Amino acid sequence: MQAKLIVGIFILFSVLTCEKNADETKPNVEKSNYFPLSIGSYWIYDCFEKDSTGKEKIISENDTLKITGDTLINGNEFSKFYGKEYAFNSQLEEFYYRDSLGYILNEKGEIKFSSDNLNDTLYKVYLAEDSIFFIYAKMETYTNEVLLPAGKFNNILNYKTTVEQYNPSKRLIGKNDKLFAPNVGRILRQYFYVHLYDTEKKYFEERLVDYDIAP
Repeated sequence: MQAKLIVGIFILFSVLTCEKNADETKPNVEKSNYFPLSIGSYWIYDCFEKDSTGKEKIISENDTLKITGDTLINGNEFSKFYGKEYAFNSQLEEFYYRDSLGYILNEKGEIKFSSDNLNDTLYKVYLAEDSIFFIYAKMETYTNEVLLPAGKFNNILNYKTTVEQYNPSKRLIGKNDKLFAPNVGRILRQYFYVHLYDTEKKYFEERLVDYDIAP
């Protein structure tokens, strides 16, 4: 079962819980421009497989994520995204996000981004497979300049995810980045199969090659 355990968006094989409910916190009420939600916006990514030696190979090109409309879910208005959950997977799906007082929530109420809260754990989940894994995510500033085919980016925020194993004892497996640039959105994302990353340090990385943000 571990071969199916992908870390990155964190919706597989789990009962999901949030450390904080966005509606119960009181962040600065300044709307983020790091996660555009305007209809007609799109992002195009290439996906690479990488390892600890720096070797990489492209496995998926020109995968487009776009905002096709909006919809009401439980009385809240969400932007409707259409694209692939993982770039190496050919299945196209719909995803839903909305802004709530500076937090970006999906339709399940899980926090997927915040430009205001760089202190608290925004997301955590326990996964019980052959071992027990604990996955949690926090926002952090990313000080490095990032150069991608889509351009040069600064002032980046990172939805940093950490994966730890608790059986037989607490052990760090790895960390991955999901980088967001102002007025652009997600520019880079990393994720991995736990068993491959743990043994071979192989992981996947999506890089932005083109985008357009609708007004």
